[in-house]
Amino acid sequence: QKDFPHWISLAFAVLLLGGLLATQSRVAFLFFVMSLGVFTACLRKTISQNKSALAIFIGAGIFLFIILQVLGDNRIAERLIELTALASDDNTLSRFVLWKQSLQLFGDHLFTGTGFGTFYLYYPSYRLPGIDNSAGQWAHMDPLQFGAEAGIIALLLFYGFLGAVLLRTLRALKVTPVTSQ
Repeated sequence: QKDFPHWISLAFAVLLLGGLLATQSRVAFLFFVMSLGVFTACLRKTISQNKSALAIFIGAGIFLFIILQVLGDNRIAERLIELTALASDDNTLSRFVLWKQSLQLFGDHLFTGTGFGTFYLYYPSYRLPGIDNSAGQWAHMDPLQFGAEAGIIALLLFYGFLGAVLLRTLRALKVTPVTSQ
């Protein structure tokens, strides 16, 4: 009974990991892997006392990856490998060009932005034909989209919110006692 919330949390974590893998988003997966370092550092005491939960999470992640790879369109591993070969993949290169041009759009409308929902109206004049193969509807990166459409204030609010959540989480971790199983 006492471990019930622990297992519910683990089930939700596995569900979120499955959703992340199902989206096949290379950047989301890359940042997920990078955030594991921060997660591990913040929860090192808890992780060392809950090795079985960590093993279940890793095992479930591997299982979900294999299932989605076999039952899906066999593109998950291929899309992750594309991250290491930027020059040979037109889609990845195009995404970086889209971000670079979106950053230029943001810089040109730094304080006011272009207006919510107007990215697709302004982006064509920044698009690099022949290199950018996107539809140009979105920046495909939320902070760039916020900045381009709503200006620097939107970015400050977005990152301010994330910073506040991080600080509250770190404070909560500091005062929460680590319980053993």
